[in-house]
Amino acid sequence: MSGPGLCIGELGVAAPPPRRFNRAFLSSAIAVGTFFVVLCCLFSVLFVLLAINAGVRAERTRDWLPVEGRILSTGIAIELVQDEAQAGDFESYERAYRPYVIYEYAVDGVARRGRTVARDTDNLPCNDRYALGLVERYPVDGVVAVHHDPADPARAVLEPGPSRATLPTICVLLVMAALFALIAVLIANVPPSIPAPDFRTPD
Repeated sequence: MSGPGLCIGELGVAAPPPRRFNRAFLSSAIAVGTFFVVLCCLFSVLFVLLAINAGVRAERTRDWLPVEGRILSTGIAIELVQDEAQAGDFESYERAYRPYVIYEYAVDGVARRGRTVARDTDNLPCNDRYALGLVERYPVDGVVAVHHDPADPARAVLEPGPSRATLPTICVLLVMAALFALIAVLIANVPPSIPAPDFRTPD
């Protein structure tokens, strides 16, 4: 007696059609994977450019023109902040210190006011020691050198060059760039999970 496989062969049952949908789906998966790899690479490059731009912008303030200015007022704004996970616990509040310095200066006979001490530090919280030190460095009625942007005199700083926010900003941007680059590498090295179509016909 012939086995089941021999009977099927003798009856002339046609072989199943090739699984073409596997190849189409695999092509689509490769296209989607390529898209995400390119997208992650673009984000990585973008964050690198932003990091470079942050450093360049801070360095450019060294070339701003200095003029004489005067301190009008200084102070420290204290804000109570709390982690959302500890909402409702009044003992979990922490103090955020935001020092401010308001000064006046004149460019081409036009009086102006500013409050930016260093680039990208407006309203940036800090600890109490830094806040007190900043206020003590700029006493009221003190004469200071105000560095203003020649292209836009309304933009001015008291401390040109990179600020305490420049390096952390650059580090965060570079970490994000490395993260997206890693994701792109991982996606690019994922092996296809769909088996290749089998076009062989049964014996």
